Amino acid sequence: MAPSLLQGGSAPEAWAGLLEHPEDRTAVVRAVRERIGGILEALYDTCGADDGVGLVAVPDTRQAAAVLIAVASTGRYRHWRLTPLLTAQDLVQAMQGVGKVRCRPAGRGERRSTPRLPCMWWRGAEGHMVAAGVRREHATSLQGACAMPIWRLTPLDLTSPLWAASQHTGSAIIRAANEREARYAAMQAFGREVPEIPWHANPWRQFALVACERLDASGYPEGGPPAILAPQGFSCWMG
Repeated sequence: MAPSLLQGGSAPEAWAGLLEHPEDRTAVVRAVRERIGGILEALYDTCGADDGVGLVAVPDTRQAAAVLIAVASTGRYRHWRLTPLLTAQDLVQAMQGVGKVRCRPAGRGERRSTPRLPCMWWRGAEGHMVAAGVRREHATSLQGACAMPIWRLTPLDLTSPLWAASQHTGSAIIRAANEREARYAAMQAFGREVPEIPWHANPWRQFALVACERLDASGYPEGGPPAILAPQGFSCWMG
């Protein structure tokens, strides 16, 4: 049976009834679970967004849904829900299966204006851009063929004290393989050392502080290594 997290609350009518006739509801909840072959492992009252949480095991999702519907039909409870739980080994197996899954984002077609070749770039000892696994004499020809998306990073909240760790607080245009690398490139290019702000708290990595969007028709060159395209005068470790 699959372990699940049970969460929810009681309606005002239920609380009024409990105040008149206080009772421990653990036995009632356990009996409901056992009727469908489930197990209640633990039940706790809380003082948070939910009035109660529990750890349960259910035989299948249909039986669990039937219980939730029956509970909701009484009108005495609110927002009760079951969240499947994964063990650490379950998560590892899920991550191992990611390579078999391909997902195209909604609203984005398959057509690309420029062929993209997966490649990584770094600056060699002589200052030349070198492609990973490619001989130096071939790197120049590949640099034009290796295309990467263009990203625009826009600060959302400049009142955060974390901006002390950045020497640039305006928008930025970055060429990078994905959003994660675009944010890292911004952090590397604009970041400044502030003792009380660790590197992982840099504002360019915070989704609440900086929005990141892909520009499909930006006018900026997509061929070449990762780079800060705007503002000019900045470089990142990836380019």
